[in-house]
Amino acid sequence: MSNLALSPSDTIKPWQVMAAGMAAMLLTVGIARFAYTPMLPLMQAQTGMSPFAGGLLATVNYAGYMTGALLASTISDARRRYLVYRVGLIAGVIGTLGMGLTTHVWAWLLLRYIAGIGGASGMLLASGMVLAFLVRHGRRPGDRTCPGRDAARPGGRCGGRNWGCISSGWPSASSSRARW
Repeated sequence: MSNLALSPSDTIKPWQVMAAGMAAMLLTVGIARFAYTPMLPLMQAQTGMSPFAGGLLATVNYAGYMTGALLASTISDARRRYLVYRVGLIAGVIGTLGMGLTTHVWAWLLLRYIAGIGGASGMLLASGMVLAFLVRHGRRPGDRTCPGRDAARPGGRCGGRNWGCISSGWPSASSSRARW
C-alpha cells in the first residue's frame, strides 16, 4: 500500500490497516456473500422462488467468486490491484443492495455474480494487501516477539467476515414481519 497514491505509509498505523481489512471482509464476504443464506427462506416464501432457482443463485455467486479469484491472480501491479479492490468493494455493495430492489430471478442471477466478484476482492486482494503492509512494517503475522503482535495476526482480519455473517443474518432470523 505504501507505493499507492495515499498518505505516506509511515503515517498509517497497523491497526488502521487491520481495521480496513476487517471492514473489507465484513462487506464483501460477510455481507455480500453470506447475507444470501439467511435471506433465502424469506425470498422463497415471499416470491415463490423454487429450490432450483435458490441453488442456481448460490452457484452463480460461486462462479462470480471464481471469476474474481482468477482475475485477482493475474494482477501483479500494486496500483491496479488497489483499483480492482476498490471496484470489488463497490461490486459487493451493488450485488447485495440490488437483491432487495427486484424480484426478477434473472436480475438476481446477475447481482449474485457481481457480489461473488466483490467477495473475491475482499477475501483475496484485501487480505493480501493487509498482510503485505504488515510484513513491510515488521509485523510478521503470528510472530510472538513482534510488538503489537495481536494486531498483526492473520486471523484478526477474518473477524470482519464473522461480524458480517452475524450482522447480515440477525435481521432475517429475528424479524417475523420482514418483507421481501
